[in-house]
Amino acid sequence: MTTNSVKKYFIVPDLHTPYHDVKAVALAKQIYDAFNPDSTIFIGDNRDFIWASRFFVPHEQRKGAVIKELRAWEAVSGLFKSKETLHLRGNHEGRLLEYLDRNPELEGLEGFTVKSLYPGLVRGDHVAIAQGSFIVTHGSVIRSSPGQSAWGEMQKWGRSGCSGHSHRLSRHYHRNYSGVRVWLECGHLALNPPHYRRVNNPAPENWQQGCVLIYVEGNQFHAEEIPFTLHYRAMFNGRKYQA
Repeated sequence: MTTNSVKKYFIVPDLHTPYHDVKAVALAKQIYDAFNPDSTIFIGDNRDFIWASRFFVPHEQRKGAVIKELRAWEAVSGLFKSKETLHLRGNHEGRLLEYLDRNPELEGLEGFTVKSLYPGLVRGDHVAIAQGSFIVTHGSVIRSSPGQSAWGEMQKWGRSGCSGHSHRLSRHYHRNYSGVRVWLECGHLALNPPHYRRVNNPAPENWQQGCVLIYVEGNQFHAEEIPFTLHYRAMFNGRKYQA
């Protein structure tokens, strides 16, 4: 690839604001600045929307939860602004759409529209880059181990790509007579483990914080995952970063 014609994409994985990990976000911001992308893709589950779920019981606190989440999202999303920014829809964004569908009386009220509750939300769950040869999607496949979920997404889409949702960081290659495909799981930037895991299942999960960088020229691409250590360290282009 010739550097002057390469388009660079920075993938911001699952944030779950306001339950994001502040240090992980700060480290991702350092990598982001060093990478200097042309395009930023928030891969979905960018916000948690717990207030719009069946798990949120105290209705009298709903307004405060909405405001807290929106302010947190504005602060975090403002850190990753490039020439082009796209917010994909994950299953947690689906909570918002389902909530408004279940409560049609709220639609039209000031502050309770998709546009006001989630500026920039794209209703689609994926985008194709590299002339369609690489898919970026939130994802829906979760299997027993890292790499297996990536294989499931590759089977689903039938091409190379990357996904979030699993909170794991991995890659899977598959070679056949038509060529070589690769799929990456993009990790996450949420609290590790997120708050709700302590309630639903206290067992540890093989989740990994990090981010993914993609270089594209025509229909060619190179995808690179950047893992974060437990002490919030990472390395990019031979340089160390720490939050």
